[in-house]
Amino acid sequence: MWRRRRDDLGARVLSDARRAAGEGRCLDAIDALQTLDGPLVDPEVEEWMVRLRHDAFPELAGATGRPEWPASFPDRRRPGPTGLPEATPDELTGDLIGGAITHHGALRVNGLLDEGQVAELIAAIDQAFAARDRWLEDEATPTPPWFVPFVPNDPAIAAALSRSFAVEAGAVWTADSPRVLHQLLQTYDHIGLRRAAEEYLGERPAISVRKCTLRRVPPDLERAAWHQDGAFLGPQVRSLNVWLALSRCGGSSGAPGLELVPRRMDRVLDTGTTGTYLPWAVSPVLVDELVESTGTPTVRPEFAPGDALLFDDRFLHRTGVADDLTQPRYAVETWLFAPSTYPARQIPLVY
Repeated sequence: MWRRRRDDLGARVLSDARRAAGEGRCLDAIDALQTLDGPLVDPEVEEWMVRLRHDAFPELAGATGRPEWPASFPDRRRPGPTGLPEATPDELTGDLIGGAITHHGALRVNGLLDEGQVAELIAAIDQAFAARDRWLEDEATPTPPWFVPFVPNDPAIAAALSRSFAVEAGAVWTADSPRVLHQLLQTYDHIGLRRAAEEYLGERPAISVRKCTLRRVPPDLERAAWHQDGAFLGPQVRSLNVWLALSRCGGSSGAPGLELVPRRMDRVLDTGTTGTYLPWAVSPVLVDELVESTGTPTVRPEFAPGDALLFDDRFLHRTGVADDLTQPRYAVETWLFAPSTYPARQIPLVY
């Protein structure tokens, strides 16, 4: 009886969503489908929902958001042991996030997800990677709902789209896994993260196909580049990245975590100078000079499964590589943007 009632509810919600989308109200269709717990009615509906998120972006055109950026937020947190302020999920608000980022560079959220939510996401990431690998061997092999390569509406962007960088970095674009995208955003809704992000940005967020990734980072990475994401996102963006650890990493865990400079940067630093191997990378020489001039040493904090770090496009960081690492790192990275200043060359999906 419970299953029949759930199936009836799903059918009604799906019918309402299709009607809304047919009337050009894609945002309403998304909100309706997002209320359904667990996987959607079938893989085709999950694929359709990814498309809906892309098609809905023009409905956010004309958003104005906050009149100034960076906005003024109160500083409500003292730095913790790593040099960054810390919070628990029930404390998250837009003001708390904004205060931590604008005054200290980032906010650490301990236990953003619980043990069960972490286990579900790890299992889903393994499914997505396995489906992606089957697709790489034979692109004609269907792999829904775990891997369905997303094709943007703009033919020029679609033609230039390459997944090679994601593959080399040990990542799958979240948008390429319809089931995981729905599961992840629904989980974030349940814990209040979307509400807090919308308060911080002043607008309903949009995510990016290229900047939202499922990661299974191997321990044998030989190098990683210091960077601020603002170097390739542009100077006027309004962003929030949710970097979520799903396995113990950093510190003495034996898995690659993050190495970071725990302070607010007032600008995007020069890139592509001495000692860099990527045009958007910050020179390690410049990082050393910054550490010396500010007295703020770099840190490699340890993260437990479910811990998160929230930061914006000015935060200076890199993957923490070392010679003695033996374990892979599972993580999810989700970049949220204010639609009024959405970055060029990114591919929007409405949250």
